[in-house]
Amino acid sequence: MNVVIKSTYDWLFHYNSYSQLWNMFHREDTVAYWNGEEMKHPHIKSGKLETLEHILNVTNGVEENVIDYLTKKNKV
Repeated sequence: MNVVIKSTYDWLFHYNSYSQLWNMFHREDTVAYWNGEEMKHPHIKSGKLETLEHILNVTNGVEENVIDYLTKKNKV
C-alpha cells in the first residue's frame, strides 16, 4: 500500500535492527537520540513504519497535535 505522507518536516526516521523498531524523532533531538540522552520533543517507536506515517498524517506533523493525539484516549 502506498501512503502519501502530508508532512515530514522536522521529523526523522531510523530503523533499529536490534530492537526491530522504527523510531520517529524531531530533528532538533538528533544529537540526543544518537547519544541516548533525554529528548525535548516526542520520540515515538513502532514496529511498523506505517503507524508513524499515520500519526504524521493525522496530526499534519505539528508537534502539539502529535502529543495530543498520543495522549488522548479513543472514545467512541
